[in-house]
Amino acid sequence: MTKEEFTKMKQELEAEYLAIFKKTVAMHEVFLCRVAAHPILRKDLNFHVFLEYNQDLSVRGKNKKEKLEDFFKNMVKSADGVIVSGVKDVDDFFEHERTFLLEYHNRVKDASAKSDRMTRSHKSAADDYNRIGSSLYALGTQDSTDICKFFLKVSELFDKTRVSTIR
Repeated sequence: MTKEEFTKMKQELEAEYLAIFKKTVAMHEVFLCRVAAHPILRKDLNFHVFLEYNQDLSVRGKNKKEKLEDFFKNMVKSADGVIVSGVKDVDDFFEHERTFLLEYHNRVKDASAKSDRMTRSHKSAADDYNRIGSSLYALGTQDSTDICKFFLKVSELFDKTRVSTIR
């Protein structure tokens, strides 16, 4: 997953959560309006104070027993997290794609190695043709006899073969 895809997915999720949150707030507002419209609660001063209160509400602190329970719950959660973090979710599609790519990579690597060996072998053959052709040319230029003319013709043949082998 690229960074752009991740950012786009994150923005989509944030937009979705924001929409859900706004919808929830709107539903609570409708609920509170209906409750406030009740004939008895409409006249209740304590209810009006509750609805108009804009400071933090004081919440009692936890006692030692509750703190200890929370501590052990967090320890269990942490231990579970460590155990589960070692376990990997396996997605069949991605596992199949990974296997395919590994096999494809190995085959391309093998084909490349074979191609390199074949290229070296062709170069070696072309070098051999060049040496043989040079030797025959040297023999053919010593005299003007029929055998020397034959050596020159064969030398030309080896030179043409060398050129075609290099290609």
